[in-house]
Amino acid sequence: MMKFRRVNHRLGQVAMAVTLAVAGIFLLEMPAARACNVPVFRFALERWPSDNYVLVIAHDSPLAPAHRQAVDKLAASSWDQNGKANLTVQVLDLAATPDDPAVEHLPLDRTTLPAAFLFYPAGFGTPTLVWQAALTADNLRRLTHSPVRDDFVTRMTSGTTAVWLLLDSGDPATDDRAEQVLRESLASIQQELELPPGVIHPSGEVTGSGSQAVDNGYFDRENQLESGIPLKIAFDVIRIPAAAPAEDVLLGMLLHTAPGLLEKRTQPMTFPLFGRGRMLKPLVGGEIQTDAIAAIASYLCGPCSCQVKALNPGVDLLLEEDWETRLAGVSAIQERELPPLSGTAAVTGETIAAPEAGAPSTAPAPTPGIRPVVRNIGWMVVALGVLVIAATIKIKGGKQ
Repeated sequence: MMKFRRVNHRLGQVAMAVTLAVAGIFLLEMPAARACNVPVFRFALERWPSDNYVLVIAHDSPLAPAHRQAVDKLAASSWDQNGKANLTVQVLDLAATPDDPAVEHLPLDRTTLPAAFLFYPAGFGTPTLVWQAALTADNLRRLTHSPVRDDFVTRMTSGTTAVWLLLDSGDPATDDRAEQVLRESLASIQQELELPPGVIHPSGEVTGSGSQAVDNGYFDRENQLESGIPLKIAFDVIRIPAAAPAEDVLLGMLLHTAPGLLEKRTQPMTFPLFGRGRMLKPLVGGEIQTDAIAAIASYLCGPCSCQVKALNPGVDLLLEEDWETRLAGVSAIQERELPPLSGTAAVTGETIAAPEAGAPSTAPAPTPGIRPVVRNIGWMVVALGVLVIAATIKIKGGKQ
C-alpha cells in the first residue's frame, strides 16, 4: 500500500509538471495585448475628459440677489449641471453648517465673506487651494476663461502638439534668454521626433506604413484616431508677463502644481500644456535647457502605452469648452477597464511620475508591448515543469 501511495504521489508530481509545462507553452502561444500607438498628446486630446475643480462659495449671511445670480450662472455652466466647464460648485452657508468638512481648508481668518475659493481636482491628492477672491460677478466670469486659455484651445484644436507656457520672471534679459532656449530647442526637437507607426487616420492612412487600412478589423481599435484634426508634431510657445491681472486664475493653477513654485517667481518657468489642458510640472530657471525639454517632448510624442489617465502625470486646467464639438462632433471614448499595461506602472505597480526637470532619463520611453514579458513567463513555467519532472525521475531512480 505504501509503495502504491509513493507511485501515486510521483505520478501526481509528473502530472503537475506536465500541466505546468503545457500552461507555459500555452502562454507562449497566447496573442499578446498590443500597446496603443496613438501618441500621448493626441490620446489625451481625444479621450481624456478633464477632471473637475471644486469652487466653494462661502458666506455667513444671506447672499445678495446679484451674488446669487452670478453664482447660479456659473453653476449652470458646470459639469454637474450638464455645462461645459470642468467644475463643481459648492455653496457653503457657514451660519447654518459651521462644521462642514470644507471649512478646515478655507483661510477664513484672513478673508472677508462672501468669497470664492478654488481647489484642484480631487485626483491631485490633498485639497489644494489655488485661487481665492471676493464674490463678484467679474471674478466668477474670469474663472473659466482668459486670453491665454482661449488661445490654447484654438491652437490645440488646429493640430498643435503642445503649448509651452513661458511665465516671465520680470527680468527682461533673463526671460528673453529662456524664450530663446525654449524656441530653438523645440524647433530642433520637432524636426527630429517622429510619430509612432501604426496610427490610423480617419481617412484610412496609417502612419509609418505609407499604405491604406483596407481592412480596419486587422488593426487595433485603440490606434484609430477619433477626429480629423491634423496629426503632426508642432510645438507652440505662449509667453505670459510676470504681471498679468487677466490671468490671475491661470497663474494660481500653474504655481501650485509643485511645491515651492511661489518662492521661485524670480525665475522664468515653462509649463508644458497638452490635450484638453493637461499641464505637467514646469522647468524653472536653469532647468530650461534642451535635454530637459527633449525628455518631455519625447514623452508627449511617444505611444500612449498607459491609456488610463490617472496613471499619467499632470493636472488639468479649468476651462469651459465644448470639446466634442471642437473635435468635429466625435464623442470622446470613455475610459474603461484595460488589460495589463505595458511600461513601468504595469511592472512596479507604481504610478508614472512626471518627467523631472533637467533629467531626461525620467521620461517614459516607448515600450514594445507585453509579448516579451509573456514569453519570458512562459519559458519560466516550462523550465519549472522540466525541473520537477527531472527531480521526480531522479528520486524515483534513487529509491529503486
